Amino acid sequence: MSAAIQPRFWLWRLPASFRPPAVVWALAVLAFFLSVSASLALPSYLGYDEPQHVDMVVSLVSGDGWPAPGDRHVSQGVARSSGFYYGQQLKTRPLDKGLTDVPPRGQRPSLGDLGGDASAGGLPNQIVQHPPLYYAGEALVVKLLGAQDWPYDKLVGLLRILTALLCAPLPVLVWGIANRLRAGPPAAVCAAVLSVGVPGLSRVAGLVNNDGMLIISTTALLLGLTYVATGDLTRRTGIVVGLLTGLALLSKGFALTFPLLVVLAYLMGMRRERVRALVPLAWALGVGFVTGGLWWVRNLLLFGAIQPSGFGDQLSKVTGAKVVPRGYIDTAGFWNVVQDRLTRTFWGGVGIANRPTLTKDTGTALCIAVGVLVVLGVALGMRERRNRGPLLLLLLPVPLVFGLLVNNSWRDFVSYKQTTGLQGRYLYCGIAGLAVAVAIALDRALGRWRGALPVLTAALVVWFQYTHSVRLINGLWLGPGRTGGLRQAVKGMEVITPWGAGFVGTVLVLTLLSALGVLGLAAHGMFARVTAPEAEPQQTSHSES
Repeated sequence: MSAAIQPRFWLWRLPASFRPPAVVWALAVLAFFLSVSASLALPSYLGYDEPQHVDMVVSLVSGDGWPAPGDRHVSQGVARSSGFYYGQQLKTRPLDKGLTDVPPRGQRPSLGDLGGDASAGGLPNQIVQHPPLYYAGEALVVKLLGAQDWPYDKLVGLLRILTALLCAPLPVLVWGIANRLRAGPPAAVCAAVLSVGVPGLSRVAGLVNNDGMLIISTTALLLGLTYVATGDLTRRTGIVVGLLTGLALLSKGFALTFPLLVVLAYLMGMRRERVRALVPLAWALGVGFVTGGLWWVRNLLLFGAIQPSGFGDQLSKVTGAKVVPRGYIDTAGFWNVVQDRLTRTFWGGVGIANRPTLTKDTGTALCIAVGVLVVLGVALGMRERRNRGPLLLLLLPVPLVFGLLVNNSWRDFVSYKQTTGLQGRYLYCGIAGLAVAVAIALDRALGRWRGALPVLTAALVVWFQYTHSVRLINGLWLGPGRTGGLRQAVKGMEVITPWGAGFVGTVLVLTLLSALGVLGLAAHGMFARVTAPEAEPQQTSHSES
């Protein structure tokens, strides 16, 4: 492939074979600009519960800490500034004509001007049910930059950019996982490319929400567990795995199932090396519990539940429905809703402006295709049979999170005849396993032509992202007749953006140049003389075990 760069990490020095080629680093740049582009297409506060997420950053910046469930109401500054966007004209197209209540740029007030952190009343801010790590990191940067006094839209824009930066290393981590499994250079790069191929993920990474923290911390944890499952049983790696487990646990409740992955990884590694590594396993679980698990124990002790409802005792007001008596349950109808919502929103849901997305049938067909390739990748793709177990481990986050989603939604369906929480974005924490398995299947399918795999998948991903981006921008920023084309849509976006005239066009051009750079580096790798890196010896370090 092309030139490789080896990153260095404090505490954990990755093996010499961890040298991502330049195309992988270019993918990280592309991932960042795709997310920033999506953040510009979707005006402030229009992401998933974005006013509530922003409000929790405000709470920490203002020194209010992390309130108990039901005790925090959205602040006046956030409520009034988000009110500019949640008016009756929100669905009017083009969107800049609908958002007529938004003050002109240069006259937009700060949150302090709109009432600051004083309570706006109404329903509680339910985001307090989540751990505070993501919001604490955002609040720290806001304080360091003095951004709390910026106009509200620039503050929201900054928080979005920070999420995009947080998620940008995703393709590098995915490449590292595939490389450790010895998938081969083309398949490893292909996996990194595929991790950037889901438009919905790019959009989530450009909004203010804690999903980005869950995605990147889970992927980093899976990289560490891949090393463990393939024989790295050192104490140092155990400590790093524990820290990564703690980070995941402090991101979102879905990570509560991940200690199971840690145990499984160590069982695989011990079986592989025929040694007992109980001390490193204890370090991993102990450090993970201290750094992240104590938060959930704190919830249990203070509120009587591992994850209490963020609405406190006002949940019934939110559901707007009474518990219905048990009777006939439309199971088929429930599963139809599960299929519809998850398959569509996995590929392109964007929040309050949920359209455009793929149709139910198209989304389902794509999910089935991915599922078939995953099965082929596991069953037929692994050159080393003993790496099949670690690959299966990488795939577990998807069924684990899917099971939690369906279980929670089923309980609400039985009680209230409502389906809640069925959003495909929650499955993004398992994107690494899906990307690696699909890449391995494609690599084996191409046989001696596998050298072309990175450039072929890069071209497909760029086309897919471009198509979705154009549909998103046109759907939001052009009128019913869709006259004027992309240039007219960009003019509308620049009316609303916080960053000034020309910024939107510049970001879109940089996104296009990043995509061309990825295609160029992938093509260069196809024609270059490729020598697969020597696989590092398995690290057993029995003396540390």
